[in-house]
Amino acid sequence: MTDGLSDDLPPEILAAYADGELSPRDRDRVDQWLADHPEGRELLDEQESFGARNVEFWHAVRPPEPSRYQWENVLHAVRGRARVPVSRRWLPWVGSLAAAATATAATVLLALPSVNQPAARGPADPPAAIPQPAVAGDEPAYTALHRSLGNYDKALHERKGAE
Repeated sequence: MTDGLSDDLPPEILAAYADGELSPRDRDRVDQWLADHPEGRELLDEQESFGARNVEFWHAVRPPEPSRYQWENVLHAVRGRARVPVSRRWLPWVGSLAAAATATAATVLLALPSVNQPAARGPADPPAAIPQPAVAGDEPAYTALHRSLGNYDKALHERKGAE
């Protein structure tokens, strides 16, 4: 509410006063306005007659009931705006048919040998010779390796026997 009330008090403020919804400070201001404007008492009495405290009035008052014709107009307007699209009964069949055709085509393509692939052949080139490590003398490398492993194995057995 503003600091000072004008000569014409807004009806909303007077209604809030009648319903007891104003703060004590605003209520004091309206009391002062009513003291300065005695004709405002008539407006206050009118507001209080429609207030929530008038239980008899609110029990006696009934909202108007729409006629059957009015309800039908409302229902027709609602149905007109909420149209559900017509179902297409053929759509699921087309989808199923497309899925079946795709599966059949995939099966045929996987089962038949490909036209673009060359026939299977052996390896194009034999593997290159593996270079052998150089060994002292003319003994083959695998013999030298075998001998060194044998010496290691012999040394290992001798060590276990000494323990």
